[in-house]
Amino acid sequence: MKLTYGNILATYFLASESEIRQGVAWYADANIIANRIANSYSLSSRIVAGVIAALSPSNKWERNIKDADNFCRVFAADGDPLALKVSTYGRNRQKALSILNGEDIDATLNGRKTVAFYHCIAGDDGHVCIDGHAYNIWMGERIPLDSVPSIGKGLYASIAGDYIQATALINRVCQTGYTAPQVQAITWTAWRRMIGEKNDKK
Repeated sequence: MKLTYGNILATYFLASESEIRQGVAWYADANIIANRIANSYSLSSRIVAGVIAALSPSNKWERNIKDADNFCRVFAADGDPLALKVSTYGRNRQKALSILNGEDIDATLNGRKTVAFYHCIAGDDGHVCIDGHAYNIWMGERIPLDSVPSIGKGLYASIAGDYIQATALINRVCQTGYTAPQVQAITWTAWRRMIGEKNDKK
């Protein structure tokens, strides 16, 4: 019987030592950034993680962080964050503001990928962020990101579950202690190198 997570394993075992280190540190580093922004503006780090996730779609990581920092800075100064230009969809600014105003983060984000991204940044290991690259890794083929099919609830749960199972097998075989978000980030880092992808969109 073919493992449904075999392609995830194959990508993991093609990762370099550097890519493994990067992947292991990716969400931990993001959490440090969220805490730094939170401390700068007397905010909760979970709220900042939510703001980062809200402003993340189609946004490069470095700009994502800059946008989130600016958004939080203006909010803390009683300004109007909605007047800021951000490098994501306009409606996501309202989501970020709603989160800053204390609205429920999961309900406000209301998207499986962005909700999982928020939880991963916040350090919740039970969530796996499934983006277009993660789908391609799972499929074992390169599909243009704008051609990746809509990942509905059932498919999302299946892919996330396969990342969790792949992580368990890797930990058992390699005697490691990775979380599923770390394996997702490791394979994401290796995959981008394998396909020649140089940008850092999440």
